[in-house]
Amino acid sequence: MTAAHRDYRPDIEGLRAVAVGAVLLFHLGFGTVSGGFIGVDVFFVISGFLIGGIVVREAGEGRFSFTGYLVRRVRRIVPVMLLVLAAVTVVAYLLLLPSELVGYSWSLGFSSLFMANVHFWLHRGAYAESEHEVLLHMWTLGVEGQFYLVLPLIVLGLMRLGRMGLWVGLVLLGCASAALSLLYPSASFYMLPARLWEFLLGALVAIT
Repeated sequence: MTAAHRDYRPDIEGLRAVAVGAVLLFHLGFGTVSGGFIGVDVFFVISGFLIGGIVVREAGEGRFSFTGYLVRRVRRIVPVMLLVLAAVTVVAYLLLLPSELVGYSWSLGFSSLFMANVHFWLHRGAYAESEHEVLLHMWTLGVEGQFYLVLPLIVLGLMRLGRMGLWVGLVLLGCASAALSLLYPSASFYMLPARLWEFLLGALVAIT
């Protein structure tokens, strides 16, 4: 049995399918489906579970490499991301007005740097006010990419305190993130600090 088959998780794939279905039905305008936002939350928890578990396991075995970790993330995400951005850009060039292309070019640049969430938060306001944005969906990838960068720093720092220190530290960081999302609702949708608790919840499940 190959490593890919050993690592395959049908339960995780099932959760992803439910989350994708909720998001698609929500954006297709089905009034009876209100789980689109929850679908995004589920994706973030799954990412925390999978990536957090990998980092903790490899660090605990003394074989974690930050460079190797980033290379794996890039290989998994960037080729498909570039393909999507290229295809959308061709369509945008054909359909958008010149004035609209200026705004699109800014969102394209930020999206290619995994910073779309920052762009939309600073320049477009609430999610409902940004629905006309062609690359609005890229905000989630921005949050994911930023999480991939900070997770090893968090885990490796807390692991110096032992297994219990890691667990307690993740709980405290998660609680602080959840509180931040309540104190600053304007940033709670797009920005990683207010979303971090969802990823850390998944990581906590992985190590508990």
